[in-house]
Amino acid sequence: MYEWLLNSPSLQEFNIHDDIPLKSGWVGEVWGSSIKRITIFYRCYDEQEDHSLFTLSTPNLVFLDYSSFVAQDYSLEFGDSLVQARLDLRLWKYYVPPSPEMHDPDIDVLWGDATKLIAAIRNVV
Repeated sequence: MYEWLLNSPSLQEFNIHDDIPLKSGWVGEVWGSSIKRITIFYRCYDEQEDHSLFTLSTPNLVFLDYSSFVAQDYSLEFGDSLVQARLDLRLWKYYVPPSPEMHDPDIDVLWGDATKLIAAIRNVV
C-alpha cells in the first residue's frame, strides 16, 4: 500500500504523524516525483535502528517540515525546487526514557548526525 501511494502521479502532499513512542510505524523513506510538500512528525524512540537512515527522494519538493530525533544518516535527493524547510531535531543526548527499566546503557549519547540534512538545505529559507 505504501509503495502504491508514493508512486501515485497525483500525490502532491505527504504527511506522517507518528508519535507512538514505543512502536515504529514508518519506514523512514519518502520518494515520488510528484510530491511537493512533506510534513513529518516522527517521535518513536523505542529503537535507534528506526532512526538509522532517513531517505528522501523527491525531485520537485518545495516545502519540508521535519520533526524527529536525529537520524544516524540521511540520503537526500531533491533538486533546486526546495523553497522552505522547517526542522525540529531532537538530540538523543536529551532523550529521557519514560521508565528506568527501558533505559539502554548501550545507547551512545552522541548517536546521530544531521550534517547531510543541513548541507542539503543550506540554500533554503
